[in-house]
Amino acid sequence: MFPLAKKCVCLSITPTFTHYPKLSFFKVAAFPTGHGDLDVLTHNPANAIVCSGDTSGMVCMWSPNSKKPLVEMFAHRGPVHGVAVDQRGTYMATTGLDNKMRLWDLRTYKELYSYSGQRYGFSNLTFSQRNCLAIGSGPTVQVPSDI
Repeated sequence: MFPLAKKCVCLSITPTFTHYPKLSFFKVAAFPTGHGDLDVLTHNPANAIVCSGDTSGMVCMWSPNSKKPLVEMFAHRGPVHGVAVDQRGTYMATTGLDNKMRLWDLRTYKELYSYSGQRYGFSNLTFSQRNCLAIGSGPTVQVPSDI
């Protein structure tokens, strides 16, 4: 049913990245992130690289085969609240406590857009299967048309 469900990644409150194979419950890898506590965890659907966001504003991209992150990006001035990667693995969107939503190009790791929240800060976000971005902001969900 889930083609990518051969491996499970668990998020701990401590700043450690843990990888479990095939939904079993024995640890294969656990290593410190070197940043703050992990708050957000998602994966890139195009290549199954795991993306984590932490309290120091860093977004890191991990492979279970490496103890160091493949990519480290300073995404926000404060904790990261949300990370989402589009279906093609080309774009990543992040939200943070700095009241910003940022869109990144994963081919160049450069910021494409930065939006400031108005009354409420941005929280969770996700890309749909048609690559529409939905962003949680207080009691509303926003779907920008210009992204």
